[in-house]
Amino acid sequence: MSTVICILAVDFREVFHPDYHKTRVYGYSLMDTGVGSFVFMAGLVAPEARADPNQNWGTRKKNLKKSLTAATVMLIIGALRTGILRYLDYRYSALEYGRDWNFFFTLAVVKAGSSVILTILPLATSPWILAGALSLFYQTLLSHFHFSDKLLNGLWGDDSHAGGFLNANREGVFSSFGMLGLYFFGLAIGKIIFQKRETFDEILRMFGKLLIICCLAWILTVVSHNNTQTASRCHANLTYTIWTVAHNLTMVISILSVEILTNAMCYRSVDLTKTGESATPHVMGGCKSCVERSRTVSCACLIPSVQQSELHYFILGNILTGTVNMVFNPQKSEFTYTQSLAIVTAYFLICNALVTVMFVKKIRLKIW
Repeated sequence: MSTVICILAVDFREVFHPDYHKTRVYGYSLMDTGVGSFVFMAGLVAPEARADPNQNWGTRKKNLKKSLTAATVMLIIGALRTGILRYLDYRYSALEYGRDWNFFFTLAVVKAGSSVILTILPLATSPWILAGALSLFYQTLLSHFHFSDKLLNGLWGDDSHAGGFLNANREGVFSSFGMLGLYFFGLAIGKIIFQKRETFDEILRMFGKLLIICCLAWILTVVSHNNTQTASRCHANLTYTIWTVAHNLTMVISILSVEILTNAMCYRSVDLTKTGESATPHVMGGCKSCVERSRTVSCACLIPSVQQSELHYFILGNILTGTVNMVFNPQKSEFTYTQSLAIVTAYFLICNALVTVMFVKKIRLKIW
């Protein structure tokens, strides 16, 4: 939700301070967390995070087919976005993904790449190993094989996005490796969160495990920053990957803390199997009232609405952002603080209203 707000608010300097804008290449800012958080959370809630570890080969091939279909849809959406931007002559920076690439292409690569890897490798392969191996390998290329310089100055050193597809889109193509590692980190965390738990004490142990991982991630962020590179969203380097993991785990732990505190009196070391309930939905599956009400009536709670249609929410935000920019042209217009806030608020309310209607009416468009 914060990502959807920021992608429009950033164009209104009256309400969005420049310090929160995306960094050019290296650095840390609020806007830099958006795409990384989306990929991390996609891994955290991926079907593989809840999959049966003993599933047969037929099920794995079926899941691969679904993932490749979803990746194809992402490629189509990405191609449409690029084509529409060119047709409308819409301004965008080639420094972020390249001349033709965009985030939807990255999502397609991550979805297809992760599914192929998980299908080929043994079921027992830990996503922690995959995440660490990919991230370290990619950072080695950046640091020791001068890939960082090539991404900054062009594969042929001409400091341009001209030439072939690879040079024109080098930032988006190569950063997909870093994003794939980030996705596997999210998957590893998801496997911890979605383990079946029967008692409140088991939830507390999960909380402690996540807290330890979060602290380690922040420590490793500092270590990587000092010994490799500053975080770079454009390159999705090791520091950016670990920083994104630490940032999102901090958010997850904060929300989980509230869930634990609000449920503590009801679930203090009680065996939930006696009541036929599961501990997990109350912690990570939406507010308790929504979970219970949705069994009998349509629930209009915003959070489960966005959870059900996360990708649609993001696409809708992109479409409305482009529309607002073409209609109001905030970069060249002078808006007061009140006018800017009103436009951003109206945009946010429209996005929320549409996904809530989809949730209430049980409209589900499965493309991810």
